[in-house]
Amino acid sequence: MPAKQRSRAMKVNQMMNTYFLPCFVAGLIGLSAFSEEPDSISKTAFLYEPTDGVAADVIPYFGNGAFHILHLKLKHGQRQGWDWAEIVTDDFAGYDFPGVVLTGPDDEEAPDHDIFTGSVIEKDGQFYAFYSGHSEFLNKKENANFQQVFLATSPDGKVWSKKNDFLFNTAGNPAYRFPNACRDPFVFWNPEKNEYGMLITAAAVAYPAGSLAYAGSPDLIHWRLDEPF
Repeated sequence: MPAKQRSRAMKVNQMMNTYFLPCFVAGLIGLSAFSEEPDSISKTAFLYEPTDGVAADVIPYFGNGAFHILHLKLKHGQRQGWDWAEIVTDDFAGYDFPGVVLTGPDDEEAPDHDIFTGSVIEKDGQFYAFYSGHSEFLNKKENANFQQVFLATSPDGKVWSKKNDFLFNTAGNPAYRFPNACRDPFVFWNPEKNEYGMLITAAAVAYPAGSLAYAGSPDLIHWRLDEPF
């Protein structure tokens, strides 16, 4: 991505993260007042709620001229099997509801059976979604909070493909406890280091209550894990 485009995208996504929730709530208040969606899609009051499940952990980003509002979704009656669903808008007044766009495997032993919180960034016309993988089965097997970071990519922000050859965790670094927390990746362009940065919730040996970790990458694929802070 050219420097000017990257700078603009950074500013837009920074604004999304700073001002998104108030705008989103205000927009949905307007949506509930002025439009109705079929019950099979969603229902709106003052906040959005899928009719066939529950929503959590909003993951917004801007791409292709629209605001994409990804969120965790779990079907009613389930305790596991979280997916990513999406709402799309270009004006916070009218909304499209593509529904689930990224699913976890049905296999409860899969390390990303639950697809938890993450972030999306664009590079060279490609969208990269970094997400937390979770499995209650592995938690019980390892007697630890077994979490890792996974990756899916998309050429248009609509159809996502998991990169099965990508996996990021804190294993092998003596500064961290693993298996344990390695989740909630927030990926961004770091102009101070001229690299992509990733902030992760981690389990540092020196900080029993939890910590943040920073990882750096030149290409969003190969990551260097730094010390916790």
